[in-house]
Amino acid sequence: MNKDGKIVLIEDDQDDLDLLQNIFSDLQLPNEILTFKNGLDAYTYLAGTHEIPFIIFSDINMPVMNGFELRKKMQAFSRASLMTVPFIFITTGDPEEPLLKEFLPFTQGIYSKPENMEEYRKLIKEIIDSWKNKPDEAIID
Repeated sequence: MNKDGKIVLIEDDQDDLDLLQNIFSDLQLPNEILTFKNGLDAYTYLAGTHEIPFIIFSDINMPVMNGFELRKKMQAFSRASLMTVPFIFITTGDPEEPLLKEFLPFTQGIYSKPENMEEYRKLIKEIIDSWKNKPDEAIID
């Protein structure tokens, strides 16, 4: 796992993207933040780079290529290192919906977007800390 790698944010709603960027700015992480407006743009980047991101946060409902389609395409990557990057869905939907639960085995988490910035900040910090604090030998690359 590349704990120093880039953090990839995939979100089509500019207000939500601005909020996420503010949260990551507040957290003062050393990781570079990359943003994409849809799954296709993110996929094009990921398929065309040799860099391995630290973590990917993706919305589900987006134009061009939604989060589910992106995750399916990533699972088919021939580069195993990209398949092991933590992939987190953050959605306005209920994570207990049957369609979302169907994707749970193919992600490292599905979370509802919190109602306010402080709750959202806390959620993102907990997710990042969880992955940053995992011992390297416990992570399969």
